[in-house]
Amino acid sequence: TGQIYRKMNWLQAGFKNADKCVTVSVNYAKELVSGPAKGVELNKVLSAIGIEGIVNGMDPTEWNPAKDKFLDFPYDKTTVIEGKACAKQ
Repeated sequence: TGQIYRKMNWLQAGFKNADKCVTVSVNYAKELVSGPAKGVELNKVLSAIGIEGIVNGMDPTEWNPAKDKFLDFPYDKTTVIEGKACAKQ
């Protein structure tokens, strides 16, 4: 008779050995641990070790051209054309 081999999940091994597990958004991290359908059978592992969602995109309070001290001509939505033209020089 043939031998029975145990199924190995390399992605699960990667999660278990990672220093930190992150994904593209906070909502997606919550979905992954919500159940086997969304977590693709890794939900229990991810719940046990933890997974964190990172904010997708930039922080508008940090990257605000109206308050940027490094711009010669800070601009907002009313002066965007002039401000971007000045920044390109």
